[in-house]
Amino acid sequence: MTRILGIAVLVSAMAHSCFGAVVITMFESGTNVQATVSGAINSLTGATATGTNGVGTGNYFRPASATASFAISTTPGIVTKTYVYYNVPILPNNFGTSTAYTPATSGLASANMSLRNDFIPNQALQLEPTYVLGTPITANLTWANASLVSLGVTPGTYVWDWTGDSVTLNIVPEPIVATMPLLLIGGITLLKRRRT
Repeated sequence: MTRILGIAVLVSAMAHSCFGAVVITMFESGTNVQATVSGAINSLTGATATGTNGVGTGNYFRPASATASFAISTTPGIVTKTYVYYNVPILPNNFGTSTAYTPATSGLASANMSLRNDFIPNQALQLEPTYVLGTPITANLTWANASLVSLGVTPGTYVWDWTGDSVTLNIVPEPIVATMPLLLIGGITLLKRRRT
């Protein structure tokens, strides 16, 4: 019974963490690294808009440097998109050691968004001006023939946070991600057996 409750609490916590904010999960999958994006930006209270401008964007990341960033785009490759720039008061210094700019091998998103750690100055969130608050943001990105180590990212939780909402980047080691589906399936199976 204790195990079932523990699994239920874990599933509940996972579901709660994905509600009301954008969550990016980056993990190893076989010989690739993948990232999934889900959630929505429901409020920009506390994230000060500083202007609108066009910038080249795509599905990519750069873990460290003066412009460490993680970006998703509706268009494969690097194209110019228009963004509203927001100052975000809480943001990570970096999420790894590599200063390389690393586009995803493949990837597509439902919205255009970029997160930075510091940019002229602290314009940490770039969001397409047509984005409607509360609209789900999804993305699936793949870096082929790569690992978290080779990409220079450091496992951990990194948050861009403002008064009204947040974006969280979770970089998780392979064993955690690999066992998560088994935990979920096992928990559901145990619950079904318990009922019967």
